[in-house]
Amino acid sequence: MSIASTAQRVSLLDVVRAEALRSRRTFTWGSVAAPLIMSVWAINLASALEAADLSTADGRWAGNILAWMSFYPNAVALPVGALVGAMHEWRERRVRGGGTLWRPTDPRRILTARCLIISASSLLAQIGWLAPVLLYALSTGSGWGNPGDYLAFAALMWVSVTGAGMLGLAAARVLGPLAVGLVPAAAFAWSMAGALQAERQDWLIRPWTWMIRPTLPLLGVHGNSVNLEPGAAAWTYPVWPGMVLQAGCALAALALTLATSARLAPGPARRAPLTQTGRNNAPPEALADAVSAPVREGREPTTVKPTGRPQAPAIRPAGGPRSTLRALSAVLPWRLWALLELPLVGLIGLVRVVYGSQYAVSLLALAGVPVACTVVGITTWASLREAWRSVLMRTTVVRAVLAALTGGWAFLAPALGAAWAVAVVGPDPASRADGGICAVYVLMVLPWVALALSALAYAVTQVRGTATAIVVAIIGVLAGLVIAGNQLIASAPGIWLTAPWGWAQIAGHFPQRWVQVVGMCWLLAAASAAAAAAAGRRAARAARE
Repeated sequence: MSIASTAQRVSLLDVVRAEALRSRRTFTWGSVAAPLIMSVWAINLASALEAADLSTADGRWAGNILAWMSFYPNAVALPVGALVGAMHEWRERRVRGGGTLWRPTDPRRILTARCLIISASSLLAQIGWLAPVLLYALSTGSGWGNPGDYLAFAALMWVSVTGAGMLGLAAARVLGPLAVGLVPAAAFAWSMAGALQAERQDWLIRPWTWMIRPTLPLLGVHGNSVNLEPGAAAWTYPVWPGMVLQAGCALAALALTLATSARLAPGPARRAPLTQTGRNNAPPEALADAVSAPVREGREPTTVKPTGRPQAPAIRPAGGPRSTLRALSAVLPWRLWALLELPLVGLIGLVRVVYGSQYAVSLLALAGVPVACTVVGITTWASLREAWRSVLMRTTVVRAVLAALTGGWAFLAPALGAAWAVAVVGPDPASRADGGICAVYVLMVLPWVALALSALAYAVTQVRGTATAIVVAIIGVLAGLVIAGNQLIASAPGIWLTAPWGWAQIAGHFPQRWVQVVGMCWLLAAASAAAAAAAGRRAARAARE
C-alpha cells in the first residue's frame, strides 16, 4: 500500500485529537490567562479610580468597564495571539511533531489541525475576558447591559486573534525560534499604529486599522482610549466592514500557513533531526566543570569519555560564590546585550533631539527600562538552561541563581545609566522646568528597578517559560504606561504599586516616593530570586525532559 493511499485513511479529526493531546499544559491554552488577567486589572483600575473620585462612569454600563477594556485590543490581543502561534510551531519542531511526523499524514491536515487548535484557544481567551466583566456588572447591579456590543466585540477579537495566531505559526515555520521574539513585537507595533490612525478617513487602505476602528463604537472610546463625547463621529462607525476584513485576513493567514506544507514531507523524509538554535556552544559539562573548579591551582584531573568530551569526576567540591559567578558570566550573551544597547541609546538620543530631554527620560523609564530588563532576564535563563542540571550538581541552587542575576544586573546598571546620560547631558532647548519629570530621581532608582524587573523576568522564564515571560512583560509595560504615565492616575493612593514596570517614572514624577520605590524594588527582587531558587531543581529536571 502506498504512502499516499495510507494518508487518506488518517482523518482530520484524528489529527486534531493528536494536536489537542500534545498541546495540553502548554502556552497554547495557558495564554487564556492573559485576557483574564487583563480583565481583572481593568476592573480593579476602574473601581479604584472611581472610588478615589479621579474618574466617572458618565452613566455608562458597569462603571464604564468596556472603555477600560480598550487596552486589550490596542496592545495585548494581537501580540499574545501571534505568540501563541509562534510558540505552538516552535514546540512542535522541538518535539518533532510528537510522533505524527512519522505517520503517513497529509501535511495540510496537520497544519489545518494546528490552526483549529489555535482558533479554539482564541475563542476560549475571549470567554476569559468576558466572564469577569459580566460577573462584575451583575455583582454591581448593572445588569446584562447591551449584549450586542460586547458579543460583537468578542467575535471581532476571536477572528482577529485567530488570524494573528496563524500568522505567528507561519512566521515560525519560516524564521524558526527567531519568530518568538519578533512576532509579538511586530504585532504590538501593528496594534499601536492601528489605535493611532483608526479614525482617519483613509482607514480602508491602512490594514492595521481594520481591527481597532470597529471597536471604537462598541467600547465607546477614541483610538487613544479616551471616552467618546456625545455626537462624536466614531459612534456611527459600522462594525461589519472591520469584521469582514478581519475574516479575510484570517483566511489569508490560513492559506499562507498551508502554503508552507511542503516543508512537511510525509513518511521517512521527516526523520532528519531538527537542530536547535540559540544554544551556547559550550557543552553543559564544560560549564559545570568551570563552576566546580577551585579558584586556586591544583584542580582535580578529569577523565575522558569515549566521545572525547571531558567528564567531571564523580565527587567534586562545591564551587564558591566567586567561581560560580565567574563561570556563569562566561556564557551569558554579552554580545547580544551590547548589540541591543545600540538601538536603545540611538532611540533615546533621537527623541531627545526632536522632543527634548523630558520625553527622552520618560521613554527610557516607561519603555526602555522594562524592555531591556525583560530581554536580559529571558536570555540569561536561555543561555543557562541546557547546563542548569549539571551546574546544580556542583554548586547550590541559591548561589547559581544569585550568580545568574548578578551577571545580568552588572550589564543593565551601566547600560541604562549610559542611556540616561544620553537623555539628559548637554544643552536642551526643549526642556521645561514646570510639570516635567525629575531626571535625577530616575537615575537614583534606575539600578534597583533594573534589578527587580530583570529578576522578575528571569524567575518567570525559569518557572513558566519564555512565552509567559513575554506576555507578562507586555501587560506590565501597558500597566506602566497607563498608570505611571499619567500623573493623575498615579496620584491615587497605592495604585502605583501595581505597576512595577513604571516605578522609575513614579520616582521622577513623585520624588517623595523614591525611598518607597527602592524598598519595593528590593522586595520584588528578593521574592523573584526566592521563587527562582525554590523552582531551581524542578527547572533542572524539566530542562532535560
